[in-house]
Amino acid sequence: MMHKSLVSLLVCILFMHGGLGRSCIEKERPALLDVKANLNNFHGHLDDWGGEEEKMDCCKWEGVTCSNHTGHVIELDLSFKAIAGKISPSLQVFRSTTKS
Repeated sequence: MMHKSLVSLLVCILFMHGGLGRSCIEKERPALLDVKANLNNFHGHLDDWGGEEEKMDCCKWEGVTCSNHTGHVIELDLSFKAIAGKISPSLQVFRSTTKS
């Protein structure tokens, strides 16, 4: 009985802190995919970024960090990747979300 209560409590805590069911904001996914389209993904580091069903949650993509509270992308770290290309103007989408 105590085991069930502990599991229920853990699920509630995770839900309250955004640990369950949090996915990326719909308008941010296409902006990230545009960023990817402007980069040369030499070694496939961005292969988990996509529009396919299993790749839809951009908060789970490598190098992308989302807020546990809002789901907005709060960090994009591609500095450790072997990638090159041009900076996409789609990054402006994230400028408006960081001010709110």
